[in-house]
Formats: sequence, C-alpha cells, structure tokens
Amino acid sequence: MKRRLAEKVAAIPHRTTVPAPIRSVIDIEGNEKISSSPGYKQWAAIFNLKQRSASLNLIQQYGGMDAFMELYKECIGMKITLSRDINGIDAEIKALSKVRDNLRAFGRTKDVYKQYRSLNEKQRSRFYRDHKAEIDTHIVAKKELSKVKPSIPTAKAITSKIEQLKVTKADTYVRYRQNEVKLKEMDITRKNLESLIRQHEPKHQKIHELSR
Repeated sequence: MKRRLAEKVAAIPHRTTVPAPIRSVIDIEGNEKISSSPGYKQWAAIFNLKQRSASLNLIQQYGGMDAFMELYKECIGMKITLSRDINGIDAEIKALSKVRDNLRAFGRTKDVYKQYRSLNEKQRSRFYRDHKAEIDTHIVAKKELSKVKPSIPTAKAITSKIEQLKVTKADTYVRYRQNEVKLKEMDITRKNLESLIRQHEPKHQKIHELSR
C-alpha cells in the first residue's frame, strides 16, 4: 500500500508555482460578527469562493472525486501504519536499551560479586553491608539478562542496532509528517466540498433534516 500511495501522489501533475495552502471555509451564518457586518460578510464570501474553487481544482488534479476519496482513505491507513511502525521502533529501542544497561551493570559489578561469593557466611555478611548497592545491582542485572533469548548480544552490538533503529525511525517520521500534511490538505478539501454541497441543497431538504 505504501508503494501504491507514493505512486499515486507522484502521478499528480507538478505545479510550477507553489499555491497558497487550502484553508477551511468560514461559517458565515454561524458567526454573528461576520453576518452582522456587510463588509466582513462580503470578504468572507469571496474567501470561501476561493477556497472552494481551490478545493475543486485539487480534486480534479487527483482524477475526480472517486479517486480523491480512495487516496484520502489510503492516507488515513498510511497514517495508522506509520504511527504503528514508529511506536514499534520506540518499543524495540527501549527494550534494547534495557538489555544494554543490564549488561553494563553486570560487567561493572561482577568483580565485587565474585569476591562476595568467594567469602564464607560470616565474612559475607559484613562484605554485603559494605557493598550492598553493587551486589544487589549485579543480582538484578543477572536475573534480567537470564530472560534474554536466544542469546545475549554485546553492548557494542546493541548500541549499533539502536543507532540503526534511530535512523529508520527518523526516515519513517519524515514520511509520517509528509503524509500528515497531505492528509490535512485533503481533509480540508473534503470538508470544503461538503460545505459547497450543503449550500446548494434545496431549502425544503434542509428543513426536513432539521426536523428529524
């Protein structure tokens, strides 16, 4: 789906000039300040006309309403997919970071723990009081590392993997933002068109809908 969406967006005719972004039409009747001011009302009417015209032009560039709505739905699906990918990468980085922290803690405290284990019971008690933090840290790290399957990588290998994931996340986030911008434009376009359709609905149909 990602590839097909990219191909469809790429197929849209390239515009030599960058147009102003499409903005949402103004609810003239629902805004007392605008509706009560003839000058402001005229400005808003012209503004709405420009936004609706731009929306219709954009829909035509996409190949018509059916093609536009299909791509709009695919953009929504792409947003969900990319968001899930980013969350998955974050979860993997967090899990790997935890393993790396435990590896480093294990290595940092292993000599103290080895010395602790070599002592008799009487000596251990005093040694433990003097080195409680290191011994407890080692025990916890060892327990957590025992859960890692199938094998424990080195801290260096984990760091390398985390850096790769960060690059992948950055690339994915760029695509997420690009899709988000496109989706916002399409959402405004869709709503502008809907407002145009409502504006031209027969008055008796609007009254009937309000009376439901």
